Amino acid sequence: MPAPIDTPSPADTTGEFPCPNALVVATFALMTRWAALPPDARTSGQPQAGLLRPLLARKIVSNLFFLMHHPEVPPPMAAALRHAHAQWQAMDRPAPDEARPALASHDAQPAPAPCEARPPGTTLH
Repeated sequence: MPAPIDTPSPADTTGEFPCPNALVVATFALMTRWAALPPDARTSGQPQAGLLRPLLARKIVSNLFFLMHHPEVPPPMAAALRHAHAQWQAMDRPAPDEARPALASHDAQPAPAPCEARPPGTTLH
């Protein structure tokens, strides 16, 4: 019989971290999907559904955070991950005149600015 959902996994109780290579691959997959989506892609076909790109960006920011603090990641790679984390955080922030809806909200969210509208020096990685 499977364990109940609220039972912690062995990684939760022993302090183990996921494999950094798997986390890097998963993050690259998310970045690839983010880049391939049209800015107005939604989580469902409904007009009131939330935009997908901001959700992917938040997950990418989260993965980069865990990677840059992973004990198996060498310091030079952690430094590069810190830079990427800062870049993705900046891309995930709404414009000053836009309010970010709550994560659970299904209200329409503004699309991120296209690459050509981003400030010079802003990168996608």
